[in-house]
Amino acid sequence: MAILQLLLTICAALLLVGLALLYFGLWPRRRGETPHCGRCDYNLTGVESDRCPECGTPVSDQTIVRGDRRRRRGLVATGMILSILALGVGGLVGLGMARRVDWYRYRPTAWVIDDLESGSTPTVRRAWQEIGTRLRRSEFGPSHRPDLIETCLRLQVKPPPDWTVRQETIEFLAQCYIDGVLAKAQADTFLRQIAHVAFRARRVTDHGCEIPAVWIYQGQGPRQGRLKEDMWILFESPSVLLGGKPLDYRGFSPKLAQYVSTANRFNMKAKLPWQEAPPGQYDLSLGFTLKVFLGPFGKEDESRLCYEQKMMTLTQLVDLRAADQPSAITLVDDPGIGQKLRDCLRLRARYYQRPGRPGQYLHTLIVETKPRTRLPVSVAARVFVRFDGKEYPAGVLAEGTDRPFRYAGPPWDYDGPAPKSFDVILRPDQALARESIDVYAMWGGEMVFKDIPTEAGSPRREPLAGP
Repeated sequence: MAILQLLLTICAALLLVGLALLYFGLWPRRRGETPHCGRCDYNLTGVESDRCPECGTPVSDQTIVRGDRRRRRGLVATGMILSILALGVGGLVGLGMARRVDWYRYRPTAWVIDDLESGSTPTVRRAWQEIGTRLRRSEFGPSHRPDLIETCLRLQVKPPPDWTVRQETIEFLAQCYIDGVLAKAQADTFLRQIAHVAFRARRVTDHGCEIPAVWIYQGQGPRQGRLKEDMWILFESPSVLLGGKPLDYRGFSPKLAQYVSTANRFNMKAKLPWQEAPPGQYDLSLGFTLKVFLGPFGKEDESRLCYEQKMMTLTQLVDLRAADQPSAITLVDDPGIGQKLRDCLRLRARYYQRPGRPGQYLHTLIVETKPRTRLPVSVAARVFVRFDGKEYPAGVLAEGTDRPFRYAGPPWDYDGPAPKSFDVILRPDQALARESIDVYAMWGGEMVFKDIPTEAGSPRREPLAGP
């Protein structure tokens, strides 16, 4: 940078010299006594009128200049060469220096805040970095803080593409809440948006079967340990209603505490009281009280209640079929669909040696859809692997067609050297489909994948080793 500044100084000096030479070469001192109009430089020799015939200026001793200018071409040429050289080299040096300047540092704060919602990962990262710098240097005007808070509240619901920025904007809101900076409406919005809860149940259920359901919790609050006090959430007093009548659901505890930054999926099942619920369509509702606390996790007495929403209710329409109606599960056996199903699946196998147990191995199987593919038909099957003439259970698989998936089965033991390959068998099971949320039309044939190679895995990366 010092060399560039020195070059820029030299170019500025050369430019001044060049301009001076141009000036003295184009406008030298007058020599002689020839009269000229002081306004237009017209030669007044022999003119008897009292006005300049060129511009009409009155002729007098005050408006007449005497002498001729003789331009000096050498000075003009030298001045032009020096000026062009100085401008060219100085322009390149200046451009190099300008590229090293962090111009974003001088961007108006309102524009920087708007960049947080640009949707571009590099722009979002740069904007949040600049906002953090201005906050630390106390360069963030108080008039802009409400705009930043409102933007962060919108990002809490519609997260930016960068995960780190998403978490740090949430933690900024949480710190503002603790410091009492948030207005009442802003604080209520922040706490209300901390928990995103979804409820899904099987839409069509056969007679005598349980209604499988799942409720999904996605926390949108500060991470554990990031603040002086932890923020956590409590779900309590759950109730499940079918057509307004209570159901006894398994899989939902009376009180459930969760950190506000975690995500969990809770499976639920309930046996239908058919004598009270004849076939038909019903609203299946999940209700609970939601509380947000600030303090030690799980300790209500030692924590401060920040927010409470009583009887938050989530509802889905379900169809209960009679015994004489067709089953909600249909089997697909079209060979063309079966081939498409095989083509979109990718299987991998890994093995791990048990720590401290020579000769004993743990194996795991991974089944997933190939990139940019989806299942042409749903799958509900029990998974087995076969080698050395024996079959080993490798888990169960129940997946719909609405999204790509990746299934990592539970590990199984095997004594002896790890096989180089084995066969994988998918055996359809309608009971698994009935226990799923979205499997209705399923592949009905057994699928065998021959000679799936195994590869050594790292327990450090994938800790599947048992005790």
